[in-house]
Amino acid sequence: MEEGDIPRAGDHYAGVGDAVGIHGYDKLSLNRRKVDWTWGCISLENANVAELVTLVPIGTLVLIED
Repeated sequence: MEEGDIPRAGDHYAGVGDAVGIHGYDKLSLNRRKVDWTWGCISLENANVAELVTLVPIGTLVLIED
């Protein structure tokens, strides 16, 4: 947030909790047990998020399919 990397939601910037995000986690046991604790976000291991940031620019549209 401090760096201004918050996604846009229509004609304004999304606030915390206003958009689905892809983020790291500190709840490894929940992810391994497939517990949905993110309220719609996609949680990845922190190392995978760090790699994703180097590959995909912020603002890239992402299609999430089940």
